[in-house]
Amino acid sequence: MNRLARRDFLKSGALLGAAALTGDAFASGVMDARPSGNAGPPIVITSANGVQAAGKAMELIQQGSDALDAVIAGVNIVEDDPNDNSVGYGGLPNEDGVVELDAAVMHGPTYRAGAVASIRNIKNPSRVARRAGSNTTSSSTRSTAAVNTAGRRSGAGQSTSSTTVPP
Repeated sequence: MNRLARRDFLKSGALLGAAALTGDAFASGVMDARPSGNAGPPIVITSANGVQAAGKAMELIQQGSDALDAVIAGVNIVEDDPNDNSVGYGGLPNEDGVVELDAAVMHGPTYRAGAVASIRNIKNPSRVARRAGSNTTSSSTRSTAAVNTAGRRSGAGQSTSSTTVPP
């Protein structure tokens, strides 16, 4: 199995950043950071609280699901856990006592991206970010606009922090 050396990874990242700044990222060959274009097996990377999420994502990928849909399904496990205070339902409140959540996603094959910031009363911000990337002309949205957009498009209510946005 080919491994991407740290130096090559950093070099590819720098090239990608430079290409993005020049507006030529999609026309150049720097989008593929893999050596010799060899995709190899799928890889899911997570923090310590996401082991179960990575397992779910990998299971779905191996069943043929879209990678972004699989990763979001995995992330939803962590977002739905009231005992995990990093994101989602168990997220810690800000200094005003309000839980505000952020999420950003990108679908590699289509280059569609979506992000939300400071949204309230939504349990799965990753789903809202997915919708922001696939259903709007803007790739990011914030707070009230994000909640209103998610609620309008998915029928999700806005009354509690456990509001769920359907996939």
